[in-house]
Amino acid sequence: MKSLDKVLFVIGICACVAGGVAYSMLGSSASAGTTAKKAPTGAEIEAWTDTSADAGTAAAWAAPALDTVEGWNYDLFSSPEIRWDSRQKKYFAKELPPPPEEVFGLSLKSLSQPKFRLVISSYSAGTKPVPEQTSPGRYAAVLTISDISGARAKSQNVNFAAFPVSILDESPKTGVRTVELIPENPVTIPGMNAKLTLFRITQKRNPSTGVFSEEFAATVVDESGKTSRKFVIGTKPVFDKDRTEAVFTDGSTEWLYSETRVPGKKEIVREIASRASSTDAFANVSSGSEIQIGDDVFRINALDISAREARIVKQSPELDKKTKAPKTTEKVLTAER
Repeated sequence: MKSLDKVLFVIGICACVAGGVAYSMLGSSASAGTTAKKAPTGAEIEAWTDTSADAGTAAAWAAPALDTVEGWNYDLFSSPEIRWDSRQKKYFAKELPPPPEEVFGLSLKSLSQPKFRLVISSYSAGTKPVPEQTSPGRYAAVLTISDISGARAKSQNVNFAAFPVSILDESPKTGVRTVELIPENPVTIPGMNAKLTLFRITQKRNPSTGVFSEEFAATVVDESGKTSRKFVIGTKPVFDKDRTEAVFTDGSTEWLYSETRVPGKKEIVREIASRASSTDAFANVSSGSEIQIGDDVFRINALDISAREARIVKQSPELDKKTKAPKTTEKVLTAER
């Protein structure tokens, strides 16, 4: 070992020894000082003690504040317990009830295949089954047709003396007589959005009593929708098997949504009408399957007659935080009746 290295080694050993001695002396001095320190007085104890707490009670963490937006209330040291709400598609604190669902804004009042809106309410003539002829092609007979789609039925008269009519009189079976009044041109039924093309009287005789009974039927063309359709109506309502109707409401306005199959085609006509009161008739018919309430748009995606349900997608102007697109909510509504 070189002389310089030896000198440095000796100096290092000396430094280590000196440090150990100094540390021992300081430790003994601090210990002696602590032992000799005067005990705290009553005033000092009172200043450092919470006199409102019970003696021997251990300090505890304060309850965490509740986040009213997301519902979280965990402190820093708790393991989170959460659950998934499949209906709202969000996580919620497990021990807290989920917040109330967002108000959807639309409910389903009814869903059905409706009865056709027109019926025969009465028929009067001086002679039956063939009415009295007042002039060539004119007959003294009045047919009354009623629209039963509203809360109150509305009736209109069809006076056969006001337009040219031909008569077909047949007796194909014993005891049965059929008389048809056929207008030369379809006759508009006032205020009904329909036209009359034929009126039939069927007269039957009971062989045991000799009493005659009458049945009435009329062929009308319905022009209330986008597509004209032909119906045979009587004194009792007939079901419209090619049409499905759903009535929606937001609590004040009502909307009538309909899906109508075009006879002989696969095409389905979708229409929406509205009314301000349940006593009014539906008006303002337009094509489509969307209802707009304020800034929200409700799209009718599907109707299920057997389950009495309607699948609706609501689109609001609020943007989704993730997609940045208008927020959409899908919901299945069940008919109230």
